[in-house]
Order: sequence, then structure tokens, then C-alpha cells
Amino acid sequence: MASSITVTCPECETTLKAPSDVLGKKIRCKACGHTFAARDPERSSSSGKSGPPPRKDSPAKKGGKAAPPAKGAAKKAGGGKKAAAAANDEDDANPYGVTEEYLGRRCPDCAEAMDDDQVVCLNCGYNTMTREKARIRKVKDTTGGDIFLWLLPGILCVILILAMVGFDIWYILSIERVSFGDAWYDFIGSSGAKIWVSLVLAFICFFAGKYAVIRLCINNTPPEVEEKMETD
Repeated sequence: MASSITVTCPECETTLKAPSDVLGKKIRCKACGHTFAARDPERSSSSGKSGPPPRKDSPAKKGGKAAPPAKGAAKKAGGGKKAAAAANDEDDANPYGVTEEYLGRRCPDCAEAMDDDQVVCLNCGYNTMTREKARIRKVKDTTGGDIFLWLLPGILCVILILAMVGFDIWYILSIERVSFGDAWYDFIGSSGAKIWVSLVLAFICFFAGKYAVIRLCINNTPPEVEEKMETD
């Protein structure tokens, strides 16, 4: 994998990030569109530029006259110049594109750019505060029938309480011990039996009323039902 280098546009002085294999090639600045040759600032800022090494004189030149180049060599040199010119034209027509270097805050999960005050990554849903990633769920729609079935137990508890209160009032006012005669179950009409029956009914009404308040007032919305997501 090619390493990255940092180059500076000579036109607008924008810092750009590019692969190292574009050194010496034409690139286009993303900010201003200027085309220039990519150079490594570390190498260019080092020691001064040194010229090309001196050429050694050929043996023919030492004798006084330089030998004329061969026809094949002249043709090859001419072809090489044309190929170099064509390569330069191609580089100028289609310069390498580079991206502007981003030095800001990134998501720890997907490396997407984030604002300084942003908590949740908009790309992957990662929460930088809780260190948790949002999970995509498919939830079933809640219908009126689902709500009625959820509230039905609380409604039945209210009906049960009203029925037990009505029964207790009828039992206390209508049932008397003398109405049973000498039967063995005449204790049902006694005052002690009425007190115990009232206490039992009050105990049942308390728990039924507590359940009805929770289901009808506090938690009156059915829970979400998560469905299985189809994967391609």
C-alpha cells in the first residue's frame, strides 16, 4: 500500500494529501483547480539543489572532433522526445486528483468526519458518550386491537372491584342469621362472618385496584414487538 505525503498548492497554499507515487507528476488542487507538479516538501526543503553530474568527454571528443551520431541513434532519440512530449501532454490533460487533508475529529468506529460538538456519528450511529453503536430494529406497528388487548386486564380488574363492593354491601344489609332458621350454616348471617368476608373482599380489591392503576394509567401502552429483519 502506497504511503501518503503532504503537498502544498503554490497557487492558494492549500495543504493537500496525496499518495507518494504521484511525486513528479501533474496534480490538480481540489480547492482552486490549479495544476502543478507534485514535489515532496521535505526533500525540496533539505540541502540546496545540485546540478546534474558533469558529463565525461567521449573518446572521439578527446581526439578533436566528435563522431557523428548513427542514423538509428538519431531516430531513437527523436522518437524518445516525441514519446516524452506525448506523456507530458497526457499528464496535463488528465492530472491526478488529490483530496484536502482533514485534521479534525473522526468517529472511532468508522473514521467518518465529525464536528467537535457532535455526539452520535451520522454515518454508523456510534455514540461517543456511551461507547455504543445504534442497532437497527424492525418493530411491528401497534394497532387499536393491540391497545385494547393490553388494557383489557385492567378493565376487568375495575369490573371485579365494582362487583365485589356491590356484593359486600348486599351481603351486609340483606343476609341475617334468623333467615336461615336452625340450619347449620346460619353462622353466615352473623356479624363475625360479615366482618371476615368484608376483610377478604377488601384485600382482593386492593391488589386488583393497584394492578388496574398500573395498567390503565401508568403503563397504558403495549410494548414494542420486534420482528425479524430479512437479510439479502
